[in-house]
Amino acid sequence: MQSPYDKFGLDKNTQDFTGHALALYLDDSYLQQPAIQTIHRIKLYSDSLAWYGKSPYLYHMYGLGELPQSFARLSAIYYGTYMLDKPMDEIVLGEDGKEVGVRKENEISKCKQVYCAPAYVPDRVRKKGQVIRCICLLDHPIANIKDALST
Repeated sequence: MQSPYDKFGLDKNTQDFTGHALALYLDDSYLQQPAIQTIHRIKLYSDSLAWYGKSPYLYHMYGLGELPQSFARLSAIYYGTYMLDKPMDEIVLGEDGKEVGVRKENEISKCKQVYCAPAYVPDRVRKKGQVIRCICLLDHPIANIKDALST
């Protein structure tokens, strides 16, 4: 991705905005990856912006409750079943240790994949890090960030 930036003479601020605000990359490692991946991400952002209006994000317009709703709609398009607020007793595993469904009493709902909060399967997850997002208004520069344009 660095090559197109250089070819078109984009300054560092524009590169940072494009990579982090439009393509939503968390760090600069994408600069060493094929440009087509970034182009696809920017196109998705642009298509979402064109679809939803002032923001490419549903939750800004309709609240956080719209996120599970959008997943439910997408699931329906691809013939999936989306189960909301359905209590369960356990996630049923196949012989190979992969999820094959969820069980509530004698009823088993079969599936190819289970997506759930880590609290449902504490023995199958391990914490690798933590994301903290906040807005801070400071009256001084932040120490030890070198020449980073955003932190």
